[in-house]
Amino acid sequence: LARLYSTGWGGLREKAKVFPATAFNSVPPFLADHTVDQLVLHASGEPPPVRVLVFSRIAQALSDGPPGGSSGGWQLPMSALLPSLSALVRQGYEEAHAKDPEDPKVMSVLASLVRDSGEQGSLQRAGGLLRRAMVLSPEDANAALTYGAFAAQYLGDWCEARRAFVSAVRLQPGSETAAQLLRGAVEGCAKAGAQSKVSKRSTLIYAVAGVV
Repeated sequence: LARLYSTGWGGLREKAKVFPATAFNSVPPFLADHTVDQLVLHASGEPPPVRVLVFSRIAQALSDGPPGGSSGGWQLPMSALLPSLSALVRQGYEEAHAKDPEDPKVMSVLASLVRDSGEQGSLQRAGGLLRRAMVLSPEDANAALTYGAFAAQYLGDWCEARRAFVSAVRLQPGSETAAQLLRGAVEGCAKAGAQSKVSKRSTLIYAVAGVV
């Protein structure tokens, strides 16, 4: 299937959309115990740039393998293949985002890939992607929850998280999870505000005393 896909045989690339791309499907993109058919199934729902890169790499690995499969299916050298596949998924999502910078689903997955990259400024970029995804999906409570959780956990911005959770509660008024997250964010934002006031007061005192 990967060989056929890599050549676009019979329109397979457009037909093999098994499920939509989500952060849960894509991060981590593949597991060490996956066989080639699982890899093909897993990647078939990703955006076109991701599918092209991943399937081409799988096809290359198959062409380097034995001439026939076993009863357990093709066995790929996963330890060697996984790093390149992970890099290709990131590359593919960057290309998909460049092609359609207003796709909130692509932004959400790319944000998780950027977040885990450890690159300088990765958290700020990931937060920006998630915030934009939320703005572009005003009726999606999950987008608001995802951004709010990120703002609180990774950016430490409880007030921004509160604003996102308010939107989530408005969209899902019966969600206890959203309500619980909002209560925590309200408390966190209040504490952050109190600490900010103390810090400003201390700075003013030091300034008056000639220390600053």
